[in-house]
Amino acid sequence: MTEGPPPERIPGIVVVRELVAQAPDAAVMLIEARSYSQGCLVELAAVARPATGAGSPVVGVDFGAGMHPLDGWHADRAVRRLPDETGATGGADGIAGTTGIRVRLWMAPLPPVEGVHLVIDWPERGIHAQRWFWAADGARYAAWESFPCLPA
Repeated sequence: MTEGPPPERIPGIVVVRELVAQAPDAAVMLIEARSYSQGCLVELAAVARPATGAGSPVVGVDFGAGMHPLDGWHADRAVRRLPDETGATGGADGIAGTTGIRVRLWMAPLPPVEGVHLVIDWPERGIHAQRWFWAADGARYAAWESFPCLPA
């Protein structure tokens, strides 16, 4: 199983932009999936109003037999959380002082035909194990659009 997206391939990209979990001071949204023949990189955006001890959301993937933590294995499937990207997102178009976190998950191989549930837990922000079903059809189809960027 690969540890992350292959650097020598250009992915097929699926824009999703769906709200996955929400509380009064925080929201987590699935933004896009980048698909390769080896797996799928899923990017989520987590946004929160200012608070102390905000932390980062915990994102699990349920393949149908219970939630599996990140960097975990389920039968022949792996889920690995890649480093988050954080930064202030407030300004003219946003809420002043909000914090944005980009959470990236690598799933290998591609999500199954049965789909998956993303499980978001961010108790510091009032989100407690909220589940969201993702069919992932687009991600599987987009893998066909992936191609090598280096000559053979």
